[in-house]
Parts: sequence; C-alpha cells; structure tokens
Amino acid sequence: MSYVAYYPFGDRPVAVNPLGERNAMRRCLLLTLSCAGMACMTGPASANAPFYLTGSAGILLPSGGQDQTTSNGTYYGDQVGTNNYNYDSGPYVNLGFGFKLKNGFRVGGELGYADFSTTSVRITNTGTDLDGNRFKAHSSINHYSLTANGFYDLPVDGPVVPYVGAGLGFAVATMSDRTVSTSGCYCSYTYGGTETFAVIQAELGANINFGEHWSIVPAYRYEFMGNFSSSYFGAHIFKVGVSYTF
Repeated sequence: MSYVAYYPFGDRPVAVNPLGERNAMRRCLLLTLSCAGMACMTGPASANAPFYLTGSAGILLPSGGQDQTTSNGTYYGDQVGTNNYNYDSGPYVNLGFGFKLKNGFRVGGELGYADFSTTSVRITNTGTDLDGNRFKAHSSINHYSLTANGFYDLPVDGPVVPYVGAGLGFAVATMSDRTVSTSGCYCSYTYGGTETFAVIQAELGANINFGEHWSIVPAYRYEFMGNFSSSYFGAHIFKVGVSYTF
C-alpha cells in the first residue's frame, strides 16, 4: 500500500511506501550484525588458539639427596647404610605440549632431561668405621622425567602475564657406580645404579607475549623426587623457554 504525502510549500507529491522502508531498515540491521559477527570471528588468532608447544633450557641446582645401599665387608658383614650427597649443578632441558582451558587455566605434558654429578658422599647408619666420613666421590647422573602439569595465568592486562603451576609424574635417574673405603676398615661401600622416583614440582614464571603466537617464558621450578623409602632428591631449576600457540 502506498500513500501520497503533500508538502505545504508547493512541492510535488511524493509516493511513500512504509513497508519498503521497514524492509530496508531490516536489511541494514542484518548487514550490520553480520559484519559484527565476522569481525568477532576474525579477531586475533592467538585469542582463540587452544594448543601450544613449549621448550626451555636452564640450569639445575641440586638442594640435597640421599639413598640407601649396603656395605660389603669381611669384618662387619653386610650393613645397610645411608648415603648423603653433595652435588654439582648441571644443564636442564625440556619439551612440552599443552592445551588452554577457560578462565586462564592450562594443562599439558612434559619431557625433561638433566645431567649433573655428585661431588661427595657422607655415609651414616652402617655401624662401621665408614659412619660419619665424607668422601670425595664424583659420579655422573642422568635424569629423565615425564610429568603432567597444570598452570594458571593471572588475569592481568599487557604483554607480560605471570603464572603459577604444579605437576606430578615420575623420573628415572642413573648414577655411575663408585666404591669408597677407609684405611684400616674391613669394609667398602658401593653406591650407584638406576632408580625410579615419583616426582612433584611447583613453578612460578611469566609469559612475555610478542606477536600473535610467540612467547618468551622465564621461570623458576622446584622439583622433588622420592621412591617411598629412604631415597629422595630435590633441585632448584632456573630456565628460559619459548612457547608457540596454534
């Protein structure tokens, strides 16, 4: 239906179609909403990318450790004792894969490797002349770990996003064999071998974002290993990594 509108200053009548105007307004509204939806879908790639790969390298500083072995002697016989170690630092590397959840949470898995060594060992609880002695003892250690980790990115604005995290898993450590003894003692003590440990770790760090996909990730981690008996090992790890989101 059309209407004829008359204007008071002598202009010619103009046909007006109110239904056509409404349809035009609807088309404009739909076009606006479509453009807004496309803009949201084509936002920054990193905002909607849930997966990431990460790798890091750093230094491992052992904080102490001990295990049990058995002395071998003709006078005292076999005696179970405790080895208390001092260590040198060593290199540490890892590779990981993760998935971003909602509200700043992330989960992932990680493979780690470290190479360090003992510098001395103090033997106790054997009931022999070895007790209380500390020996220079250089023994290399290869340490492999597999952990499942969870992280939380703090809700802050800007390119630097601090985070906290923790993880659980297991590790296999192989120590080269060494034997120590004292002069006049009818016994010797051998330590070394391969052990499997449960691992628990905690981490503090920050994602320094640049571009849509890349981040530099400096972090500190404390790792504790134990085998549910008398063996344990602790270490401070300082590392710098790179993360790629896709």
